[in-house]
Amino acid sequence: MLFAKIRIPTSTSSAIAFSSLAIENSKYRALKIVAQPILRELSRTTKGTAVLRVLDAAESSYSLRVNYSEGAREACNFGCIGKLLMAYLDEEESKRLVLDGHVKRFTQKTVLDLDALKKEWARIRLRGWIYSSGEALEGVKAVAAPVRDYSGNVCAGLGVTFPAILLPQSRVATVVKAIVKAANALSVQLGFKERRNGASKVGKRYGA
Repeated sequence: MLFAKIRIPTSTSSAIAFSSLAIENSKYRALKIVAQPILRELSRTTKGTAVLRVLDAAESSYSLRVNYSEGAREACNFGCIGKLLMAYLDEEESKRLVLDGHVKRFTQKTVLDLDALKKEWARIRLRGWIYSSGEALEGVKAVAAPVRDYSGNVCAGLGVTFPAILLPQSRVATVVKAIVKAANALSVQLGFKERRNGASKVGKRYGA
């Protein structure tokens, strides 16, 4: 299975990167079509780079690079979306990925320890979103939330990335709200019916 990534030019300095699994498959072509307006609006409102990613066979994925190049294959834990997608895998599968060496170190902040990752995965599932700073690329911050399909399963991760200077702590809560809202909107487009108590809470700390 392959990933493809497209970059959609915008009128601002921000960009939109979109990656989808097996792009030749009609399911993922439909996902791209549905997601594009949501990605554009997310990029416009946050002034960041909106990214949609899915995991390829639970082993690796194409991921955001600084230059947003197409076809860049990365380890499954690359970036906050990678960690988020691992959090929603079957626990034994996530454990296997770690023990088999599929998680890689990108910076000094990258978490590799299985016990530490389990705690972070649990926190992600509890919150319904993730914030990271410098774990994949130094000087880059990101926020992401899960996208669910009609069955309620997490099928993708929606995120937005920034140069660190453009996402001070004072902006994180606002961006979290925007990314959760966008991910929920995309999930609804895919047939997911949101529960009344399913809204993600934005906490005061952003450690995950």
